[in-house]
Amino acid sequence: RGLGDVYKRQEYREAMDDLLDLKQRGSVEDYATQFEELYYQINMHHSGYDPVFFISQFFNGLKHDIRLVVQTQVPSTLH
Repeated sequence: RGLGDVYKRQEYREAMDDLLDLKQRGSVEDYATQFEELYYQINMHHSGYDPVFFISQFFNGLKHDIRLVVQTQVPSTLH
């Protein structure tokens, strides 16, 4: 295990922490862009997550009123 492995694990953990803490503060578009960047960073290191995990996290970060509207549409994919 080299220094590169340590760096990759740290990068993965930071991306996961950022995703779990991510909240919509501006537009849905800005939030979706930030979410997508973190999604790809996480999948680059670990691609075994169930898509439902990411869909749930996306919902959880949305502003309450927007979350209610989106959840009623029951999207089955992150896209």
